[in-house]
Amino acid sequence: MHTIAVANQKGGVGKTTTAVHLSAALALQGHRVVLIDLDAQANATSWLGVEGGRSLYEWFGAGGETPFVDVVQPTPWDRLALAPSSQWLHGIDRVIKDEVVPQTMVRKALSQLQFDSYDFAVLDTAPGLGILTVNALAAADSVLTPVAAHVMNLAGLAQLLQTVEKVKEGLNPGLQPVRVLACRVDARTNHSREVQKELRDRFGGNCLKTYVRENVSIAEAYSHAEPVFDYAPRSTGAEDYYQVAEEVAETLTKKTRKR
Repeated sequence: MHTIAVANQKGGVGKTTTAVHLSAALALQGHRVVLIDLDAQANATSWLGVEGGRSLYEWFGAGGETPFVDVVQPTPWDRLALAPSSQWLHGIDRVIKDEVVPQTMVRKALSQLQFDSYDFAVLDTAPGLGILTVNALAAADSVLTPVAAHVMNLAGLAQLLQTVEKVKEGLNPGLQPVRVLACRVDARTNHSREVQKELRDRFGGNCLKTYVRENVSIAEAYSHAEPVFDYAPRSTGAEDYYQVAEEVAETLTKKTRKR
């Protein structure tokens, strides 16, 4: 199982959109996927229409001593499961602060899953660099950072990169370099193209070749509680995220073969 943390300390950049659609696209492509919603806003949980049942808060509240598999729920989509969030995660720092190593609770959760049950675990994180985001980085094999194609969204990347390096040094030495995905791209504007160029110049091969175009169908899909692949399967949003998943899976397969 390969674990991907979708992280960016800035909100409104397409983070949850990417986590949901990367997960759904990988499932459509035949992979078995579990999406873990670590954001107290629970938007990924709402997007997949999951209601009721146990949430991550109960598992954290029990100190990780209950089976994590009891939290994971099926979704209406084949090969896609979800560990749902809830608004109670807002206070999770206080709940887990007395754990021996509170930054590795998510790693503990993943260790309780049967690794041969899933091909990918996708971790959706909250804006900011709080305890659950650090948990996600400590548990992940790789990090995917969505960046909205606006110059204002480039400034905050340095802080995320510093946090990733600190986690790599102290908690997760095997964490791969951050990969960047340009989102909400309007290819008609010079500004959007300039931001894409800057991302490619800064991150080189770690900037995905695929980018996600601005597409209203993605926002509309949320209100219908289904991925854009169901709501508007012929939209540019569906096309782009399907290609994102293909590129991510292909890259990871190549890296695995090299080891």
